[in-house]
Amino acid sequence: MQQGANLIKAAEGLFSRAKYTEKFVVLTADAKQLSWESGKKTVTLSEVVRISVGLETKGLQKLYSSGAMDIPTYNWFSLHTNTRSYDFGAKEVAVCLSI
Repeated sequence: MQQGANLIKAAEGLFSRAKYTEKFVVLTADAKQLSWESGKKTVTLSEVVRISVGLETKGLQKLYSSGAMDIPTYNWFSLHTNTRSYDFGAKEVAVCLSI
């Protein structure tokens, strides 16, 4: 993951323009954070309390209910913190397995 991977990031919040966008996500050199948007956005891994696979979050369920996604549900995972979740997906299952 330190070399990075192209992942799909589900939108957060009610006023997002796009429902999802492709992001290049990397594990920082100290292995403490995942970052995207050239380090402008991050999630600190020590704050992650749970990881789920599939459409567990309301955001992903809403994304799929619109019929806009052709990616298998098992290619999605969510990083849950005490305050929010970060939803990522991959077009290929091999990318998910490497994470």
